[in-house]
Amino acid sequence: MQQYTLSVQHELAANTTLEVNYIGNKGTHLLDRVNINEPLPVPNVALCNSSQGNDPSCNPAVRRPLPNFTNTTGTLDSRWGGYSNYNAGNVKFERRSSDLAAVLVYTYSKSMDDKSAAAGIGATNGFAGHLDDRNPSRDYARSDFDVGQRFVASFVYNLPFGQGKRFVNKVNKAADAAIGGWELTGIATFQKGFPFSVLGNDTYGLLSAYNQRANINGPANSGFDKSLSKWFNTGSFSQPLAGVFGSSGRNILRDPGINNFDIGLLKNFAVYDRINLQIRAETFNTFNHAQYGVDPTSPTAAASGPGTGAVDRNVNDVGSATNANFGQVVSARPGRVLQLGAKLTF
Repeated sequence: MQQYTLSVQHELAANTTLEVNYIGNKGTHLLDRVNINEPLPVPNVALCNSSQGNDPSCNPAVRRPLPNFTNTTGTLDSRWGGYSNYNAGNVKFERRSSDLAAVLVYTYSKSMDDKSAAAGIGATNGFAGHLDDRNPSRDYARSDFDVGQRFVASFVYNLPFGQGKRFVNKVNKAADAAIGGWELTGIATFQKGFPFSVLGNDTYGLLSAYNQRANINGPANSGFDKSLSKWFNTGSFSQPLAGVFGSSGRNILRDPGINNFDIGLLKNFAVYDRINLQIRAETFNTFNHAQYGVDPTSPTAAASGPGTGAVDRNVNDVGSATNANFGQVVSARPGRVLQLGAKLTF
């Protein structure tokens, strides 16, 4: 991993700084776990017009280079041919005073790789295998965890009321216990969604592909009215022929992003000497804004396998009797959460 940064920091005023950063890194000879027993291409796909067809070549086991191994689990090989590239611009504003600590950070970035997890579960798209382990370069695209743009603003503000503060500072202890010692905290987060691929079926299992992708026949992000019921141009994708890898690229679309506010209100009480009590009420997704998508780090998302996420991305769900949600937003993160707590320090 080669890493490089360039930063410029400037003090705008007392306790106020602005920082501009460039961050880059380049990964070479990264661990890629590949299936070295991937079946060879079908000599004549036309012969495989039904499940397993009538021709022996339609059976993936016949076309495996290592015929003594009958499954892919035993032929996953660790190879050091992976590569990645990350570039980001970052702007950070920070203000600190006796009553206020505030940080605002905006990041514009792009992360590219041929595979976002060496093995096992990837960030958003289930098992992180290449579409075609004989040609990993066709998977070089935005990383599963690429965000693109992210803005976060956070603050902790000691409200200026009570003894020793700017306002209402000449009060007795009883009044100070009521109006003093209040804190307000907040975090606002805005970011793009995670990228995803449009998937298809490996008809008859001829390819033994981990993540078969759909064919792309037109523009994916134009030529339609975008809505929750049609997140991308579904008419631009189709199921590939049996034995043929899909033509659409990896991670060419994005799930909905995040637009979230977390706010907390805290009250501090001086109990005795150095004993202090803090009562806090915190809200997550304070305004109960719909946050479409799933947490890619949650066990549920990881266990769901390929095709999970905010948007139904499997082209075979078009007109399906069991699931006709192709292209629709079908999941959301939790709504507003309220948390109450107390902390005693001594």
